[in-house]
Amino acid sequence: MAPTQRAAFAAIHYTRVQKYKLCSETGEKNGQKDPPYSHLRALLPVPPPDLPPGRWHRRHGHSSEHIPGLDGRGAADVEPIPYLDGPSSKNRKKASKHNRTDKLDAAIQAGTLLLALVKEAAEFAPIPYLKIAAGTTLKIVNTVQAVRDNKADFERLSQDCVEIIAVAWKSYQRAGDPDKWPKDTADMVETLVTTLSSILDFVEGQIERKRTIRVFYSIADVGKIKEYRERLQSAISKFQVSSHLSIQDALYSLLKGQSDIHARLTGTGPSDPLVQRRLEEEKAQARAREEAEEAAAKKRIEEMEELKAQRDEALKEMIQLQEAREDVDKARIEQEKMIAELKRWKEREEEEAELTRLKEEQRLREEKRLKEENEKRARLAKALVEEEEESDEEAVPPEVDRLRQEEEEKKRRREEKAAALRRKIEKQRTQQRVTISAKVTKIKPPVVEVSSEDEEESEESEDEAAKLARLEAEKKARKAARKKATRGQTTAEDTMRAAFEQMGINAGRTASPSPSNTPPLHGYASPQYPGPYPPYGGHSSYYGTPMYGSPVSPPSPPHMMYPGMFSPPFMSTNNSGNVTNMSMSNMNNDNSIRYGSRRPKKAATTK
Repeated sequence: MAPTQRAAFAAIHYTRVQKYKLCSETGEKNGQKDPPYSHLRALLPVPPPDLPPGRWHRRHGHSSEHIPGLDGRGAADVEPIPYLDGPSSKNRKKASKHNRTDKLDAAIQAGTLLLALVKEAAEFAPIPYLKIAAGTTLKIVNTVQAVRDNKADFERLSQDCVEIIAVAWKSYQRAGDPDKWPKDTADMVETLVTTLSSILDFVEGQIERKRTIRVFYSIADVGKIKEYRERLQSAISKFQVSSHLSIQDALYSLLKGQSDIHARLTGTGPSDPLVQRRLEEEKAQARAREEAEEAAAKKRIEEMEELKAQRDEALKEMIQLQEAREDVDKARIEQEKMIAELKRWKEREEEEAELTRLKEEQRLREEKRLKEENEKRARLAKALVEEEEESDEEAVPPEVDRLRQEEEEKKRRREEKAAALRRKIEKQRTQQRVTISAKVTKIKPPVVEVSSEDEEESEESEDEAAKLARLEAEKKARKAARKKATRGQTTAEDTMRAAFEQMGINAGRTASPSPSNTPPLHGYASPQYPGPYPPYGGHSSYYGTPMYGSPVSPPSPPHMMYPGMFSPPFMSTNNSGNVTNMSMSNMNNDNSIRYGSRRPKKAATTK
């Protein structure tokens, strides 16, 4: 025998010895005792009747002398299997110390070999479903090796499948003649094929599941495995009951035949109706027991179905609960995000409000500081004004006298220049009239020579009159200044008003009536400004003729900064004592008058 086959038979022996007690008890209940290892011999393939046992075993790779009970002599009560005590047993024991495998794995390997043998032997059997059942069980055993979750339970389920195939094969071998195999047993094998197919689909579906789904269905798989195992145990029980009934039927037939023979030979014995009644009672009891067992099995199956439904319902509830929990978690996460966003928005609003408050406080502080600075400046300006007023009051007499003298001197010079200019203009006009009249009469006018002495005398007389008038006006101005000094202390408003009036802006006063063509009494002093400085825009009364326009500009509007803006044009002769170079021309004639040019004096001649 090859070493591989010897190891396979050793594994078969190891697995089946554990079940020997159960098989022995079953045999004792049936009223018979099987010899040692008869259940193993029953599982092995039987050689055809027309082929010698030795030749058949040599064809299958082993000799008949190594397998007790198959040597062709029909020996049943033999010693234990001799190859376990062979010369290579010590080597196997030493190797087992280094290569120890799990008992369940060894049993599955042995069952795989057994299924292969059963499938090979069932090819020649007239029962079609036995080969299908063996092939399906072989697939189940091979598929279970790839299972990861609940692997132990699936391996036990595959072991149960192997056991029921072994029981079916043993029942088939005990029948001897396949035609005598009970029809109920054949129907059971057909039902067994359906159960094994569903188990195979269940195992393959478990392998194809994803990891998460396997975790969810792990509890339900345990219940389903238990259900399939109970169904297989029920099938085994049915096989056993069917075998018992077949044995009882055979015993009944044998007993009936013996009774008939004994009655015919001796003429004594129970009557046929009594024996028939007893046999019928026994059959009825056996059927009742079978029906009770079937009812119990059916009840167990219903309970398992109900339990399965409950577990499926619990699994669905668990899945729904998990989904609800996930939805709650998602809602909670969304709510937390929303709360965080609201919190950040509130913090931003608080920061903006705080920033606005700080800016407002800073603005108020700045305004307060500016206000204090303005007040301080106002106080300083007021103090400076007071100090200046005090110093002015102390230095008024000498400074005023000096300024007045300078102003009088300037005014006198201007008046002298104006008087000389007037005299010169009158002289030129006189000469022009004489020239025109001479041209008209074609008579040359006599040239009248005006002596310089007469001119100087007229100028001096005019200067004395102007000087007297100026002195009189100065006296009046001094009196007005003394009256103003005797009044209360001037305020900042009065100081500003005086400054505006000095610039020519009548702040807070109505427009004065149009001045007359007469010159003022004292130079350019006016009631609006009694000070020593002349206001802007004074003119001589000589030029107040329709020919040269009004001597005084019209009053400026209140919103103007100084007089003269947006006012009608007028002729100004105030040139600070300088002679204005003007040229007046008559169109297309020779009557031109030049002002400001000094010509050498000539003696008057008459032609």
